[in-house]
Amino acid sequence: MTLSQRIKIFTLLSFLFFSVFYFSQKNNTCKPCEEKKKKALQNAPTTRVLIIFDASKSMSGKWNNTEKINTAKKLCSQLIDSLSKIHHTQL
Repeated sequence: MTLSQRIKIFTLLSFLFFSVFYFSQKNNTCKPCEEKKKKALQNAPTTRVLIIFDASKSMSGKWNNTEKINTAKKLCSQLIDSLSKIHHTQL
């Protein structure tokens, strides 16, 4: 994987984590603000996410007293659950 590909993946993941954090905040009760957010979400382009899962032999090793593969599965599942709540996102 080239450096530019790694940078693109890092940028995409950073954007996704920021989006999950930003859109999960419920403290904004300003009605005009909510309407602007709804309008922006309706016009938002679709974001497509590809998750590449490492299932190599090295993932059978231990990390924090559990197999790496089990930790990765759990985190991946949580990420997918979070992303499924964001509109205009395809996994």
